[in-house]
Amino acid sequence: MEPERERRLAVLHAMVDAHQALDWERAGSLLDDDCVYQCMMAAPISGREAIVRAFQTIPGMTSIKFVMRNIVIDGEIVFFERDDELVVSGRNLIVPAVGVMRIRQRIAEWREYFDSTELSGLLAMQGHNLAIG
Repeated sequence: MEPERERRLAVLHAMVDAHQALDWERAGSLLDDDCVYQCMMAAPISGREAIVRAFQTIPGMTSIKFVMRNIVIDGEIVFFERDDELVVSGRNLIVPAVGVMRIRQRIAEWREYFDSTELSGLLAMQGHNLAIG
């Protein structure tokens, strides 16, 4: 594997490890200062600090595991299909997702596409109303 491809894969795996450890400081260290994160059903979040705050404020989440299915790297772009296994308010959930990152030295952009039915159920469980469509 070529060095840049290997490095981008290492950044992805480091972010997965940080999420699974709920280590938001380490997750933040992998983001560019002006990184943009977007769950495609919500407005984008700009800047490392704002993104880390968003990660920290998922109410009731005590565990997350990314079960990786497929990873494709094309230049700076890294696609990763996965199932997110979450424990939220004592309830086990599995949310299928696809992430798309632009990784330069760190993560410059991150877009997330979640199964809308599963994500709506999670948000409803937390008292949020998500209108999809």
